[in-house]
Amino acid sequence: MSKWYTVYCEACGAEIIAHEDWDNPPTLCKECKARRDAQWYKIRCKGCGTEIIAHEDWDNPPTLCKECKAERDAQWYEVRCKDCGTGIMVNVNWDNPPTLCKECKAKRSAQWYEVRCKDCGTTIKVHRDWDKPPTLCKECKAKRSAQWYEVRCKDCGTGIMVNVNWTNPPTLCKECKAKRDA
Repeated sequence: MSKWYTVYCEACGAEIIAHEDWDNPPTLCKECKARRDAQWYKIRCKGCGTEIIAHEDWDNPPTLCKECKAERDAQWYEVRCKDCGTGIMVNVNWDNPPTLCKECKAKRSAQWYEVRCKDCGTTIKVHRDWDKPPTLCKECKAKRSAQWYEVRCKDCGTGIMVNVNWTNPPTLCKECKAKRDA
């Protein structure tokens, strides 16, 4: 009794001789195996430089070996968006990881619009929920505030706000002026 038998190549149908003691009998003839092996090529891992086997039919061949990919993947973790709870992938090397997903960030950004400063024309960001949006930028507001100073009423000592541009600043508060006029 012969321990040899015939199988057929799964690619071209050619006869292949196999032995019944073999755990993995061949499924391809030598020519088809050589043709299939030629479709594979070697590339270098961008992380460590080891060889990676890639197939010519792959649209996106790997650029990292399994170890480098695992190492790079380990640098990522998931956090939840503080508005909607959607998962956000974050890298351990980021100094300012996001707290909002892209959709929630876009929704929040849509709540803001720009107006021009009354004095200098600089743009000011304004939120739609504000009851009294600013009309002056910080610099112009500071300039205007710097033009005011406080003096004391001659009669009662109450503080009176006076502008540096006034030619005749008041010396009496409204109440004391009203008493004198009466």
